[in-house]
Amino acid sequence: MRHGIRFDNGAAWTDRHRDWLATVTLDWPAAQATMLDARGAIDALCHRREQRELVAMLPSSPWVVQVGRLRCLRVSRR
Repeated sequence: MRHGIRFDNGAAWTDRHRDWLATVTLDWPAAQATMLDARGAIDALCHRREQRELVAMLPSSPWVVQVGRLRCLRVSRR
C-alpha cells in the first residue's frame, strides 16, 4: 500500500496539478527544499519550451535583428 500525499483531481503536470503542488507543505525541511527545487526545474523546462515556440516565429518578425542581439545576452549569477 502506498502512503503519502497524492493528487487525485486530474492529470499530473497540468495547471491544476501545479497549483495544487504550490499548496503542499512537507514536514521535513530537506523534503520541502527538494520539492521546491523540482518545481523550479519543471517551471524552467516549461519556459524553455515556450521560448522555442517564440524562436520558431522569429524569422518572420520585423524585429529579428534586435531579438537576435538580445538573445546573446547572458544573465550573471552571483
